[in-house]
Amino acid sequence: MKYTVILLGKKTVAKNTVAFEFERPKDFTFCAGQYATFKLIDPVFTDEKGPMRAMSFASPPSADTLLIAMRMSDSAFKKSICELSCGDVVELEGPFGKLVLDKDDTLPIVCIAGGIGITPFMSMISDEQEKGFPREITLLYSNCNPEEATFFDELNAIIHKNLTVVSTMTDIEKNTDWRGECKKIDQDIIERYVSNDSRSLFYLCGSTGMVVAMKTILESMGVPKDHIKMELFGV
Repeated sequence: MKYTVILLGKKTVAKNTVAFEFERPKDFTFCAGQYATFKLIDPVFTDEKGPMRAMSFASPPSADTLLIAMRMSDSAFKKSICELSCGDVVELEGPFGKLVLDKDDTLPIVCIAGGIGITPFMSMISDEQEKGFPREITLLYSNCNPEEATFFDELNAIIHKNLTVVSTMTDIEKNTDWRGECKKIDQDIIERYVSNDSRSLFYLCGSTGMVVAMKTILESMGVPKDHIKMELFGV
């Protein structure tokens, strides 16, 4: 389905990362983890990639508005969407995507996110929070540093026995106050924080390189292919 939606607001949510909030059409439904395509109308800037991008929802399916977030760059689309003002409209089509939670909520979930790949997992975790966290969720979240970690404070503010958030930073200066993990997500981190890996379902979202690397590691650990779901993020 195609819709025309109004921009309600925008704000910086991490270094070089902006969240955009749009009105939600009354008949629009989606599952946590899904995405839609957003097409700009008469964009200020243009390039060969065009005025449309696929963006995952960061908001839960119950929210009255639609929230997306993106890492800023010099692309025409991102420069143009930043020029929008409240009240401007964009075209939305969707929802799309199969990166959704399994209907069996007795199976543990492991979400592995790289950078802005956190957005669909923010939707999932918010949705599960509303339901009282019926399933175990472990989030392994990789960023260069805390300043670039989107929704970092919001995620760490959620306290529940069925939610474990493990953040790791890959580019930390020696004088930082960070005391958590300081390397890329690897087999060691997965094995230390995931206790039910034989039953767990793994959800991967991030850059192509990161997602492919995680898939390779999981398969080498013996995780069945049908226990691995992936979403690749472009720029």
